[in-house]
Amino acid sequence: MTVNKSIRICLSTFVLLTMLFAGMPAPRAHAAETWTVTNAADTDDGLCDSHCTLREAINSAGSGYTINFSRNQTITLCSPLPSIYQRLTIKGKGAANTIVQDSVCNPVTLAPSGPATYRVFEVGTEGRLTLRVSSSTFHGNSAYGGGGINNLGTLEVTWS
Repeated sequence: MTVNKSIRICLSTFVLLTMLFAGMPAPRAHAAETWTVTNAADTDDGLCDSHCTLREAINSAGSGYTINFSRNQTITLCSPLPSIYQRLTIKGKGAANTIVQDSVCNPVTLAPSGPATYRVFEVGTEGRLTLRVSSSTFHGNSAYGGGGINNLGTLEVTWS
């Protein structure tokens, strides 16, 4: 193959790739993403949209995400929240304003009069992950060997 033919093939390949990727947006630098909990229900329809629950936010969050709350709310859980296997920050609106509590559902019996026997959070051990929780209260949560948060990774709790 001559040098001229090789250059022509490389140039053709370059032009073809340029045409293929011309309509694609440029990759953006990874920025910390945020989900905002707007709904105190304990549901997950697979969408963290304008009616985003804490369960949906945790399921939708990627590593490095922050979960905030749009208003003061008490979230009564019917089952443990999803295990956390990525770096995640959960920022409440104050210990008296963001309350996550467990419950024995059907019928709902609010803690502490009828606490459930499950943990609220579980922090996994895969990779380097940290769950940071601040300005929140976990009420009536219990679980054998873990309390409200079963920590197998790194847990940082701050309050205000």
